[in-house]
Amino acid sequence: MGILYDLVDPSELVGFARTYADEVLNNRFTGNQYLPNRYVDDIEYALKRLGLTDVDIAKYRSWDTQPPMTGRPGISRVRGEIAPVSRQIALGEEEGLRLRGLGQKVNNPLIDAIFDDVERMIRSVEGRIEVARFDTLIDGVCTLHENGLELEADYGMPADHKVVTPVAWTIGNKATALPITDMLIAQAAVEAQGGSIGKFVMSKQRLPALLVNDEVLAYAGSISNLTPIRLRLADVQGVLEDQGLPPIEFYDVQIRDNGMQRRVLPPEYVLCLPSDPFGVTLYGPTAEAVLLAEKGYIKAKKAPGLVAVVSQNETPVQTFTLGTGVALPVVPNPELMYTMKVDAGTNSGAIVQTF
Repeated sequence: MGILYDLVDPSELVGFARTYADEVLNNRFTGNQYLPNRYVDDIEYALKRLGLTDVDIAKYRSWDTQPPMTGRPGISRVRGEIAPVSRQIALGEEEGLRLRGLGQKVNNPLIDAIFDDVERMIRSVEGRIEVARFDTLIDGVCTLHENGLELEADYGMPADHKVVTPVAWTIGNKATALPITDMLIAQAAVEAQGGSIGKFVMSKQRLPALLVNDEVLAYAGSISNLTPIRLRLADVQGVLEDQGLPPIEFYDVQIRDNGMQRRVLPPEYVLCLPSDPFGVTLYGPTAEAVLLAEKGYIKAKKAPGLVAVVSQNETPVQTFTLGTGVALPVVPNPELMYTMKVDAGTNSGAIVQTF
């Protein structure tokens, strides 16, 4: 089975796949705003992990004396491999014959079917990469155990930045849950590492509990001098701003996995993330892109990124559309991340409980 070069122009197919990803899927899989895409001409990575501790302040000195020397903040490198992620779909022997027959009357139905399949396959690939992003954002570990691949990229997120809140953020716990207190604790923990929280990312399933929570209502009452019974989202955002906390962003993307719909970000987690990017999603070159570059269909510098190709079996005659990429989320400074598990039930003991 080999790539078909004469059914659809390979460069056109690659361009279509990447345009679809950029113009359509980027509006659906928005995790790239937290770990933005970066294209690299390699299948391994080595990123600098910068120390967040600043140098000591300078000292006054007498005239004609040497200034004191200071140490340089520590720098280390995060190294690893970028993994391939792919999906293909077949046009069977009978289906291909029917489409070719229709082609006698209608303009290129087989090619139209291939382009439809490119959209499906690229959506499938980008969906898996999105899951990997949020797998990494939750606990600083990207775990890939599938199809013979055994890869666990542990970026070293501090254990005390992965907490279970003492009381679950649920409507049933509206009198005892302390979401504002939990957020303030998270903010203090990240600031102690030299960072800052720029947003709280959560599912909208968390919102109903916040709108009736007694602590949030009390804070809202201190602003308006009238304690309401129920709040609006704007009121909750106002409470956060009044307490020097960043706003809430909602993320509720769902994907299909093994025939079942599931959320990319499980609703029990609240991510506390910086405003500025603190990591990347690396896209390397695929073997298919390198082959297309060697044959002159795409420029070598365009090899990194998503690729779609068409191949064919001769016995039986089947046409396959492949969507593929080499991609991995990477976080050089995981101490800037903080995650709260907020609906694991009421817990006794210390505020910080790792998960």
